[in-house]
Amino acid sequence: MASTVLVAALAATTALAQVFPSPGGPFKVQWENKELIDAHRVDPFNSSRVRRMMISHFTPVAKPHCTRTCRIPYMPDQIATIEDDILESAFADFGWPQGLLSGLQLDVCCGVSKRAKASKFPTVLFGTGLNTTRLWYTDFAMEVASLGYQVIVMDHPYETDVVQFPDGEIVFGGSVPNDPNNATAVEFGLKVRTTDVSFVLDALKIHKTVYFGHSFGGASAADATRVERRIHAGLNLDGFLWGPVVNTGVSKPFINFSGQLNSTNDESWKGFYQAQHQKHPHIWTRELHLDKSSHGSFWDLSIIGDFTGLRENEDLVEYVLGELSGKRAVEVLRAYLDDFIKFALLGGKEGLLAGESTAYPDVTFIN
Repeated sequence: MASTVLVAALAATTALAQVFPSPGGPFKVQWENKELIDAHRVDPFNSSRVRRMMISHFTPVAKPHCTRTCRIPYMPDQIATIEDDILESAFADFGWPQGLLSGLQLDVCCGVSKRAKASKFPTVLFGTGLNTTRLWYTDFAMEVASLGYQVIVMDHPYETDVVQFPDGEIVFGGSVPNDPNNATAVEFGLKVRTTDVSFVLDALKIHKTVYFGHSFGGASAADATRVERRIHAGLNLDGFLWGPVVNTGVSKPFINFSGQLNSTNDESWKGFYQAQHQKHPHIWTRELHLDKSSHGSFWDLSIIGDFTGLRENEDLVEYVLGELSGKRAVEVLRAYLDDFIKFALLGGKEGLLAGESTAYPDVTFIN
């Protein structure tokens, strides 16, 4: 149990702005939030409305062309307050410092002297965890964008825990239960996500992409890779797999990258690789494991733990953050995702994906 002194010390830091480290790639990053409206589809969770979505769009900017950098809130005030309340309740036994998220900031490029053609920067999609706002993946997406990729992170209203639209309306989630015993509801949510992804590709005129995701977002990446021709490859970050893909596999390159799961201890991963070997034996796939990582290593809370003092709370480290530092998780994922995109989307060589590397001894090839 976290001590009262430690909780008080962490709470005191929330009064001061705390800033994310700058992304590690060669580009600055511009961030835009956009509303997308599918006027031809009734919202599957609210039949009185057409389907609306919110996305974060991250664009690389060459450093000489970024004329101004702005320090902005990590989350809008209302969302930060709601998320703080959620975490305070979820981590009540660990002593979550209320108000922490409201004090977080990051630096983005907010002035551009010369815009590159959109085609210069390939576009990749990122899928979030179940009932988890896209804003929890902003820093991670910026790290990928800083390598020279446009990154789209998607909310899925009524499933995502909270979505705020430009007109101020807030839509709460929970329509897809976090209940592995309710496969019907979970797989319905997965189907909605796959349809959402196809709509995003249509709306943004994306003709080819790679889709990677964390947790339920990884399951979404697998399902969408299975059926959507414009997705050339997918990657799952420690997510249980759901739906037909467990028995059909995929006909395109795919990686399962694990923190806690693997094809020995999880039936969905085991079924996926059995299907791959039986039905797609010549399709390139990998199963990788990052040593000392956990399920919580693959979202922004891991890196937030590094620079806010949360890692001084042993309970949060053991049950939420994981032993691996956020800095190391970002370093590894940035490198392996870069090589995967180059290989699967741009026709490059396997790079780090060819086999275990002395540069990354904490990454193990399992399958």
